Amino acid sequence: IFFDQICAAAFDKCDKGMAVLVFLKDQARLGELKQYIKDQGKIFPDGQVPLELTDMLSKTDRESDVRSSTRFRTITFVSRQYGRGTDFVCHDERVKKYGGVHLITTFYALDESENKQLEGRTCRQDDPGSSQKILW
Repeated sequence: IFFDQICAAAFDKCDKGMAVLVFLKDQARLGELKQYIKDQGKIFPDGQVPLELTDMLSKTDRESDVRSSTRFRTITFVSRQYGRGTDFVCHDERVKKYGGVHLITTFYALDESENKQLEGRTCRQDDPGSSQKILW
């Protein structure tokens, strides 16, 4: 049910025109979510393949995917490490028009500063955005 809730929330926000960042605890949990989606035959909005931001990416791919993650109706799976120090800046006016970037956190933050850092990935520089927690 955990992965169903994540998919339902991400699909709903994406269908509304938002960009969605799904923060997962680690690479293993991200892999579990991907496998669940495959096993369940879930189809993403517009037939897209979600972006993945993990420590496996080269610097060039990472920078490109961070920029792409805030585009109209884009879903991105993000490992925890990107919750601090990564600027997800939205330049897509359509995304801003439909509510901005939506963040889904799927794990307990280690402390309040990590929680604030995660939530700060949206609503950058007075841009609209929202967040929610779906916890295991």
